[in-house]
Amino acid sequence: MDDTLTISIDFIDDQIQQYDFNEPLIIGISGPQGSGKSYLTNQLYNYLQTKYHPNLKTIQFSMDDFYLCKSDQDKLNDSTENPLLKGRGLPGTHELSLLVDTFNKLINNYKQFKKSHLESESESESDWEVIKIPSYDKGAFNGIGDRSNDKYYTLIESPIDIIIFEGWFNGFYSLDPTILQLKYLTSSPSPTPENNNNNNNNNNHISLQSFKLYDLQEINKNLQNYESSIWSFFKISIIFQTDQINNVYPWRLQQEHELIAKQQQQQQQQKSVEGTCDQIGMKNDDEIIKFIDRYMPIYLLYYENLCDYGIKHCKNLIISIDSNRRVIKNRVLNNV
Repeated sequence: MDDTLTISIDFIDDQIQQYDFNEPLIIGISGPQGSGKSYLTNQLYNYLQTKYHPNLKTIQFSMDDFYLCKSDQDKLNDSTENPLLKGRGLPGTHELSLLVDTFNKLINNYKQFKKSHLESESESESDWEVIKIPSYDKGAFNGIGDRSNDKYYTLIESPIDIIIFEGWFNGFYSLDPTILQLKYLTSSPSPTPENNNNNNNNNNHISLQSFKLYDLQEINKNLQNYESSIWSFFKISIIFQTDQINNVYPWRLQQEHELIAKQQQQQQQQKSVEGTCDQIGMKNDDEIIKFIDRYMPIYLLYYENLCDYGIKHCKNLIISIDSNRRVIKNRVLNNV
């Protein structure tokens, strides 16, 4: 068992013992792309299912499951000049109303179910309203992506006690417009690593000023909708912290190399890869780096504050990791 999982299990076990379960325990998992948050989410789900089932039921899903369907993303692409919104990924490219509705149904149905069963002393689940959680096929349309057919949706047919919700910008809070402008005007470049397939020293660089200020202001405004409607659902959170956000580049490059190898193997076996990986249709490291560049201004604006202060109104476990994803230290921030 790796250190991040051990530390997270100890933290969550302690919170479960203290929690009253008058409503579901919602756990937010946040960390840069490639930091290991998806791995941790899967491992935590398996652990909780094994240890607490059937007394406590657990599900997991992610912000990615609520990307705009392709037709809506296409409309956004056509209507905006903001390159940060042309394609899925950043604040403003999710069906936020569907996500809020899903959380509210999971919570309200759970509370109503517990109340009715307490009054009737019945254990039947026949009066539970089935909830559908969408999934997103990142490989559709050659990596453009689209919401999966509803046959791939997760059906919640009974009360869920623990919800694990993963997202790379979970807990990012918008900035005061003056602070945003100051960060923009005083920003320094964020270097990318050398292309692994290129032996020269011609590194690319990205900075806030690689983008238009008004485009970043639009993302900042979009982020307000997430913080006001989603982050407040979290009871506890686990946050991966790295002191070098540029670690995202080698981490993501490694992920994509592994994905390409997996896809090639699956193609040889003539198996479908729908919905299994973050397939984005990139063929070389230059394309991968360009893809990451689009996310970097969001990290540069908001990530440090998340690591310093955590998510409001919940208990935060912050795990500091090095470039090899090894744990350096961890701490708990109680913002309840």
